[in-house]
Amino acid sequence: MSPVRIALLLNLQTGYCRRAVRGIVAFGAELDWVVEVFAASNSSLRQLATWRPDGIIAHVLDPEIGKEVEELGVPTVNISSSVPDLSFPTIDSDHEKLGGMAADYFWNLGMRNFAFFGAADFGHSRDRETGFVRYLEEKNQTVATHYSGYTLRPPHQPDMDLAHEEAARWITGLPKPTAVFCSDDEHARQLSTLCRLNKIDVPGDLALLGVDNDETLCLLGSPPLSSVDNPAEEIGYLAARTLDTMLETRGTSPPDQFVEPLRVIERESTDKFAVSDAEVRRALKFIFTSARRPDLCIDQVADASGLSRRSLERRFSSVLGLSVLNAIHRARVSIAKDLLRESALSVEQIAEQCGFSDHRRLGLVFRSLTGMTATEFRKFYEFDRQARG
Repeated sequence: MSPVRIALLLNLQTGYCRRAVRGIVAFGAELDWVVEVFAASNSSLRQLATWRPDGIIAHVLDPEIGKEVEELGVPTVNISSSVPDLSFPTIDSDHEKLGGMAADYFWNLGMRNFAFFGAADFGHSRDRETGFVRYLEEKNQTVATHYSGYTLRPPHQPDMDLAHEEAARWITGLPKPTAVFCSDDEHARQLSTLCRLNKIDVPGDLALLGVDNDETLCLLGSPPLSSVDNPAEEIGYLAARTLDTMLETRGTSPPDQFVEPLRVIERESTDKFAVSDAEVRRALKFIFTSARRPDLCIDQVADASGLSRRSLERRFSSVLGLSVLNAIHRARVSIAKDLLRESALSVEQIAEQCGFSDHRRLGLVFRSLTGMTATEFRKFYEFDRQARG
């Protein structure tokens, strides 16, 4: 039998698509697949049709391209939910949950001014904004918004220059400090550049958070950009598995699937200590640098901040909306999450390294803050760790 021809209609300019390819290749490694990549454009579709693929994995952002792919009549899986109502199945991130994760992250840093910067024309950007805004509305917070077109373009086009001028005026007028959630890493990189040009400090004035963890773009930010880690490898793997099933059965199109976001990858653009209250900032820095110590207590944090214990508790409640003890627990759970994701240490060993008295105490605090046990958390991220291994 001839090899199975699989066409990837993807824009490899994006870190999301490049990472999805890793998952696709991981699934297809043991199969007799011949894979060819085509840019997600109208001209490439003509070349793709000539190649006569047996199956397609596409990243459809444009309704016209989506309709043209449908007309090919080839089994197809889409790894973008930006264009609704296409006839082929979609496997993508749960973008509203991703936006909620970004909001939760900023809220727990103590930020109280919020903004969203994204592309109004794309469904994934709108869904991320919806999740971000919904979470903060439940905290009685409002979100300032600004939109720019999809930013993958040749540099210095006149229309992009105008978009940059409008975005620069917007960020200049935001209250300081403000936490800005950007719909992707390219939008975050764009704002990072505009902040440098307009002498706006990141993260002191604006804390910037993107999406996709495109390491190249994140490192181009100044300072390097924090990003919500999209489960791109898992999405690529699931898309390849779904396409393989479709090729075998030639039956009914499988249902859409939406994958939970992974985590926030922290870099300097969202420094943990970028809160305006100097004493609270000192206290937070002390907590995060001392969280592994089992003897860490509230009195020690108060001494480091220069405030009395009672004053510090009041300041934490006012600025962060949580107690000092809760901040200590969050710091320790943050360390535990990293160890659960990246190490093979037992839960008992991790509890010891995080400053908890024992693994039972870790379990109680971990579940109260995350909604899952430490063991469940480790299993949830097992694929991500293997894909990066």
